[in-house]
Amino acid sequence: MAEKLKIPLNLKHKPIIYCDIQGKDSSDAKFISLGHASWNYEDFSIKIFRKPHNRWSRQSEELTPERLLSATLLLVSQIFDSSTAIAKEKIPEETWAEKKLMKRIRDPRNIKLLKKIQQILDKQNIKYSKEI
Repeated sequence: MAEKLKIPLNLKHKPIIYCDIQGKDSSDAKFISLGHASWNYEDFSIKIFRKPHNRWSRQSEELTPERLLSATLLLVSQIFDSSTAIAKEKIPEETWAEKKLMKRIRDPRNIKLLKKIQQILDKQNIKYSKEI
């Protein structure tokens, strides 16, 4: 039986909180971390740790929390086909892929994750305003 991976602590991104996502899908993503950004220890980022071919990848994604929230807003607005949530444009040459993309992002697993997010928001009793 293979030994379970541990999150690497020797990289420039320094995890503060992380989630083990090994085996959640067929990708090479192993962990998601909230931590100190690789570009500046005083800044924070969200990092997806990837390990293809038995080696930690330098191509692992790292985003600021604000960029991840913006990307999440775009994704959620597409899942629910909400044209008012965020201003977005379509690339005319890519309309052939739109149906395939919509099928993928509206996958029941993604809807399940959104329901978990909604439960967290509901527990926080967040009051929404027009500024949000």
